[in-house]
Amino acid sequence: MTIDSGAYNTGYIGSGYNASGLSGIVTITGPLTSVDVGDGAPGSSGGIYVGVSTGYGPAYGNLYITSGASVVSTNSGYWNGSYVVGGYDNVKAGFGAGSYGYITVDGAGSELIAQGASARITIGRYGGLGELQVSNGALVETLILDVGRDGGIGGVNIFGGGTLRITNDSGLWGAPGYEGQAGIATFGRGAGGNGLLLMSSGGQFIVENTDGLTDTPILRFGRDSGSAGYAYISGAGTELNVIQHGAQGDDYSGGSILNIGEGGLGIVNVSDGAQINVLGDQALLQIARGRNGSADSIESQLNITGGADVLVDSQGYQGAGIRVARVAGSNGAILVDGAGSTLTVTSSSDVAGDYGTGSIVIGENGEGTLEVFNGGAVEARSLRVGQNSPLTDPDTPGLGAAEVTIALGGTVTLTALDSTAYRGLQVATGVGSYGVVNIDGEGSSLISQGGAGRFEVGRYGTGRVNITNGGDATSSSTARSSTRSARPRS
Repeated sequence: MTIDSGAYNTGYIGSGYNASGLSGIVTITGPLTSVDVGDGAPGSSGGIYVGVSTGYGPAYGNLYITSGASVVSTNSGYWNGSYVVGGYDNVKAGFGAGSYGYITVDGAGSELIAQGASARITIGRYGGLGELQVSNGALVETLILDVGRDGGIGGVNIFGGGTLRITNDSGLWGAPGYEGQAGIATFGRGAGGNGLLLMSSGGQFIVENTDGLTDTPILRFGRDSGSAGYAYISGAGTELNVIQHGAQGDDYSGGSILNIGEGGLGIVNVSDGAQINVLGDQALLQIARGRNGSADSIESQLNITGGADVLVDSQGYQGAGIRVARVAGSNGAILVDGAGSTLTVTSSSDVAGDYGTGSIVIGENGEGTLEVFNGGAVEARSLRVGQNSPLTDPDTPGLGAAEVTIALGGTVTLTALDSTAYRGLQVATGVGSYGVVNIDGEGSSLISQGGAGRFEVGRYGTGRVNITNGGDATSSSTARSSTRSARPRS
């Protein structure tokens, strides 16, 4: 079926909807073409179903929105005391065992909007395979995005200046207590859920709140144990942004959050001049965060290569930070590799006694690593290596649960703003913790500068700093080493 002109209203769109073994194709095209989905009846979902089966065998569907066409799904969800009737079901693609659904939104002016109470787009669920393409200036908006959930496989591909927005322009959560929560995008959710994000050629992905209405925009990869979320973000002009506008806490508790591996596996690769920004009040990037106190032991990763940049900036607010391996049993890693590749944690806030803003913690309670190679650069206010992380292998001294390696011309620069609040480098701060810092080779350096730009090695645990082959470690203040640690050596 092709719709190429006019304005239409319909209760739902089905392309391969409960059509066992059959396929459907719907094309909506042209700048004068618009389709509004949803009949306004209380509890209606405004459903767009592409390759969706609810028990009738696999279904196969394709939906193409091109050349400036507009499709808007509006649910009429409401809270009935137990759940949001009509919510969460705006758009589904690849839903049900063996089913496949493909949605393309392509071209300037083309748009797919999901709105209403708890408006959601779901790509790949219950054993289905789903794909969403946003390309060449097109726009997709929703409050909630789930990609690869509950045994499903889902993929999102954003390129050519296409934009995907997770926004309250699409509405609010319908359940009491969550109205002030901003939107959430998840890649890999539920056991066996696998989600993939591809971004290139100027693609834009924005997760943001609305100041005065909501707080805490969240993007996460690998939400639950047994799930996995992956991202490949490449090319100059390609940007992923998680933004908290205004102060957090007036509508909901928490600022902007990017989680790479919660209970499951998360791997994010950013390369070739692409940019990731986590901005605003309490801006937080977490690798191997854990969920409900536990995490899969497989290593979650953030890899920054080829001149790409990752920025965590709380701007005029407190709280900018990076945390790696937050719970016992978790495993997280950051790689910054190549000239022009940067990882920066910063804020214009300077509050005496604020120990956390601008900090990087490697191995908070699990196994964490940071590697900075080949001219890669890391900048922060402070770096803590081994907060409460025990020795990974007691039979192999020197193998820490928390380890930083700076080599082949990599640099780490720590700049304190206040003489009492910011602590430079700390290694093995917790009782029984173990942390190692390796600085190897000419041009490789760790510099701690500013009023409290000190080195503190082995405060309550066992800390080591190994400086070899012309590597450099410089502190503008003091270097302290407890009897529990090996002293820095050259």
